Amino acid sequence: MGVDSVYRLALTVHPSYRFTENIYLCDGMEVDVYGRHLTRPGTYYDTLQTVTGCDSIRQLIVHYAPQYLITKRDSINESGVYQFRNRILTQPGIYFDSLVTVSGCDSVYKLVLTNRNNYWQKDQLTICQSQTPYRFFGRNLYESGTYYEFRRDSTYQLELTVLPSYEIPVYLEICEGSVLTYRDKQYFDKGIYYDSLLTRAGCDSVFKIVVNRIPSYQVDITASICDGQQYRFGNRLLTEQGVYYDTISTTTSGCDSIMRLLLTVGSPQQIETYDTICDYDPAYLFDGNRYHATGTYTAHHFSRTGCDSIHLLHLTVLTTVHIDTTVYVCEGETYEFAGRRLTDEGTYIDTIRDFSRSLSAVRALYLRHISPTLITSVSQQEYCDDMNRILLEVTYSGPEPTAYSLRFDAYARSHGFEDKSMQPLQGKLIAIDLPAITNNTYLRPDNYAYTLQLHNDNCPTSADLYSSEFVVKYPSWIMEQNWNNVVALLNSGYNGGYRFDGYEWYLNRQRRYDATGSYLYVPEGMRVGDEVYAVLRREGESYGIATCPLTIGLDNTVSRYPILIQPSYQPQNRTVRITSQEEGTWALYSMTGQIMGQGTFATPVATIPAPDTNGCYLLRLITGSGKKSEQKIMVY
Repeated sequence: MGVDSVYRLALTVHPSYRFTENIYLCDGMEVDVYGRHLTRPGTYYDTLQTVTGCDSIRQLIVHYAPQYLITKRDSINESGVYQFRNRILTQPGIYFDSLVTVSGCDSVYKLVLTNRNNYWQKDQLTICQSQTPYRFFGRNLYESGTYYEFRRDSTYQLELTVLPSYEIPVYLEICEGSVLTYRDKQYFDKGIYYDSLLTRAGCDSVFKIVVNRIPSYQVDITASICDGQQYRFGNRLLTEQGVYYDTISTTTSGCDSIMRLLLTVGSPQQIETYDTICDYDPAYLFDGNRYHATGTYTAHHFSRTGCDSIHLLHLTVLTTVHIDTTVYVCEGETYEFAGRRLTDEGTYIDTIRDFSRSLSAVRALYLRHISPTLITSVSQQEYCDDMNRILLEVTYSGPEPTAYSLRFDAYARSHGFEDKSMQPLQGKLIAIDLPAITNNTYLRPDNYAYTLQLHNDNCPTSADLYSSEFVVKYPSWIMEQNWNNVVALLNSGYNGGYRFDGYEWYLNRQRRYDATGSYLYVPEGMRVGDEVYAVLRREGESYGIATCPLTIGLDNTVSRYPILIQPSYQPQNRTVRITSQEEGTWALYSMTGQIMGQGTFATPVATIPAPDTNGCYLLRLITGSGKKSEQKIMVY
């Protein structure tokens, strides 16, 4: 197309690093550095990569730290005295003393003490560093220097010269996919390579060859021309669509890179669009113009290839029909509308389009809530006509309920309670009839669970559920009034077959803590109209159930029994009460027949003292007409 393009390359050169570290090695020692065991001096290399992917080199130089042997040769007369490092010597011989150098290696002072004459031998030697260590009388020598050894009356001197080995770094680059030849060797990939040569002194030296690979790049170009136009690519003029390649060399490394051209040849196009709007929609925007009538509209554009194109719009405007609907639902319920499940109040819109008839319909749904009846509390009324029925008093909010549903749990149903559904309800009381007595089997006094649901005419399927339980009490007839100061429980043969091991007695709703057994004894007596009930715990259970209250009436037992003794169980230091229509005498015997006390009693009520010792006693009464009565008295 004749338009210049500029390629801008932002090149970042990441550095390579070289680290140098020096360590010192004593004679005969071994050091572990980066997983390598080193025993001799030299220069060692390790290669690693930085976070940017560039090679870095770690150089380790191991120096030989010699252990020095400082030898001194001297002589003394046979009767002389010689001082050696704070020691007094009088005899010829070889003597040693040691110290530590700054590099941590041991050094030794050696004194060869002779009488007179001494033989001296001197040598000179030159070696390469690769030939170290040099053995000199059992010692390993690594560096140039003068070394001595004394043997008897002889001295050996060595002047040692150690010629170094050199490392020559060479940095080379190769293009990706090519081969590099250096010093008659070929290299195919990046890395660090080593080659050796001999110096003029005949010692080995090392070429360190660092090879870096220069990648070849592929540059992708996308271009478009119209039919009949040309595109210049390198030295070629292209007119046909396709993929073309050209090779260029970079200016810095000289490596080849490839340019790939994806050429598209376009032709004029005609685009047709079909669209529909409703007559209440805003005007249709097309090519900068607004249309609100059915018709075909034309616009001229350039395609992505820059070629002329024609855009046709076929617009249909639908006539709209409005449908409004109001629906009332209870709170918590859902309503299906246009494939949606609605629960919240509001206005919802749905549009239906009939293209064949050029019509559209707008449905407006107005969803409104009706409040259901909500239960706030349920209480069991104080009602006990010996458990013919249970009355529940319901407190609620919202519309007045017209019906209720009652469902029991499996335990209640197993004892004869039956579920009720949509039962009429007036007021706030719900009566639950107790199951009928069958085969002399009474309903088990216990806690029974239920679920209650209220309904009204507007929301007959209210989702509000209330779960609780009610108590079926023991009937009052399992207790018997004995005179005006004793109420006792019937035994298991007469109370429905229950055995109890827990008792709480209440008189006029006040607990009597002095009564913990199967009877209630009130020494001061009870008045007519007093109410007595007990909370009883059956054997093997952890909770108690109350009895229906027993109302204290007139004591008419005196006419049926001429002499009554109460109670039969008596705490210490209390009295025994005698009710009789005649006067008489009394005598109290132990179980061995010994008289514990005797006296007379008057009518209608008299008291005698109980024994002050725990045990079982027999109380015998004889009236003036000869009537006799005997009863065992337990004192505890």
